[in-house]
Amino acid sequence: MKEIRSQFYKRSRSGYAMILGLFICVLIGVWFYYRSFLGPGIEINTGQKMKNPPWKQWSNLYKITVRNKLGKPFPIHPKITEKIGLKANLHRGNDERGFLTLVFDPNYTVQGNWAGEYSVGPNKAKEYQIALGKIRGNFVPYPDRINVKSPHKTDEIYFLAYGLYMLVEYNNADGGKVRKVNGDLYITGLLAPDFTIRRGQAVITSDNKHYEAFDFEGKAEKSMDLEMLIKTLQQQK
Repeated sequence: MKEIRSQFYKRSRSGYAMILGLFICVLIGVWFYYRSFLGPGIEINTGQKMKNPPWKQWSNLYKITVRNKLGKPFPIHPKITEKIGLKANLHRGNDERGFLTLVFDPNYTVQGNWAGEYSVGPNKAKEYQIALGKIRGNFVPYPDRINVKSPHKTDEIYFLAYGLYMLVEYNNADGGKVRKVNGDLYITGLLAPDFTIRRGQAVITSDNKHYEAFDFEGKAEKSMDLEMLIKTLQQQK
C-alpha cells in the first residue's frame, strides 16, 4: 500500500512539474510577444529611436474604438461632408517610394493603398514592386489618448491607419535574385481645415521594432478619379 501511495505522489509531482513548466513557457511566449509593443522603434537607416511608434498608437486606438470611446471631431476641425481623397508620392529624402492614395469619409474613417515601384542602393541595385499595401483607419480627435505628442495646430486632426504590405524584391547585384518582403504598414498625418496634409508619414515594419519611414504631403479633394478609386477599394473588401 505504501509503495502504491509513493508511486502516486511521484506521478502527481511529475504532473504538477509538467504543468508548471508549460505555464512558464506560455508566460515567456506572451512576454516576448508584448515586448515589441513596449520598446522604442528604431529606424533601420539612421538608428534613430521613435519613443511612440505607430504600432503602439494602433494598439491603443484599437482598444478605444472597440469600446466606442473614440470621440467626435471638434467644431474647429476640418469638416468632411463628402468623400475626399488624395494621391501623393512617398519619398525618403529625394528618393521616391511609390505613391499613396487615401480616401477620407464623412464618418471620419480612412482607407487607401500603397502602390508602385521603386529602386534603392548604389546603381539602383535593388528594385521593389509593391504587391500589397492596403490600409484602413480613423481620425483621432484626442491624439493624446494614444500618446501622440507631436506638435500640431489646434484645428488639425490626427489620423492613423493600419494595413499589411508585401514587396517583391529583385536584387540585380545578386544575379536577379527574387524574394518577398512583408510586414505591417502604418499611415499617420494631420489634416488641416483646407484638407492639406504637410507632415504625413508611412511606416513599414516586419518586427514591430525596426522600421523604415517615408514622408508625404498633399491636398485632399473631390474628383472623378477619386470615384474610380473608391469603387476599386470597395471591391477589395
